[in-house]
Amino acid sequence: MSKAFTGERGFLSSFYPAPVFGYPSVEHAYQAAKTTDRAVRQQFRVGTAAAAKAAGKRLAIRPDWDAIKLHVMTTLVREKFTRHVELKALLLATGDEPLIEENWWGDRFWGTCNGTGENHLGRILMQVRTELTGTPTTPETVFVFGSNTEGRHGRGAARTARLNYGAIYGQAEGRQGNAYGIVTKELRAGLLPITLKEVEAGVKRFMAYAEVHPEIEFKVTKVGCGLAGFREEDIKPLFTRYRLVHVHLPIDW
Repeated sequence: MSKAFTGERGFLSSFYPAPVFGYPSVEHAYQAAKTTDRAVRQQFRVGTAAAAKAAGKRLAIRPDWDAIKLHVMTTLVREKFTRHVELKALLLATGDEPLIEENWWGDRFWGTCNGTGENHLGRILMQVRTELTGTPTTPETVFVFGSNTEGRHGRGAARTARLNYGAIYGQAEGRQGNAYGIVTKELRAGLLPITLKEVEAGVKRFMAYAEVHPEIEFKVTKVGCGLAGFREEDIKPLFTRYRLVHVHLPIDW
């Protein structure tokens, strides 16, 4: 089983020098994608991957970043192993071996630390490896649930999302693991409740995300109709106006 992406496994790392889309490595391109400012992106076309990562932490992050970052990384990793045939051969040579980025710096999102973590980079690598072998894959399923402004996924469908689909405690909106949160409830003291108009905007952002991910099956719950207190007759039209065959609404909607 592969652990740290160093040494002979270094080619699996996003830091590995393999140009993608005009950037020196996946890491350079990933950090550049955090901003929509084309002039700022140019700064990531030079320097080391470590310097790019450090610079990325100082950026004003685009507002949709949490919703798209896994898609961005998947696109970059796919490009890396498609464009560079020698790296493709190395990846395919790992066979069906689990690819786990064990690290010591505490990154439990992209890898694992002390045996725990979501290992998203490893999962993406295994997904791309499967694609490159031509082996058919089962469509990915994403659980769509109503969240709150604090991302406290402790009750109702949000709890299900956290326990079973990888929803991240503390993240209010967007893609997280195999879940997608739409904010329907305000938890911050002194602020007015979330309005139907705000929920509508959240649904619109979700549908925009779903539209560019036809490869994913989205399972929508009765978002906002439980703990948030919205009526089904108000929430249902926000979803049914869209006609995306891979977005599955509650059976009685």
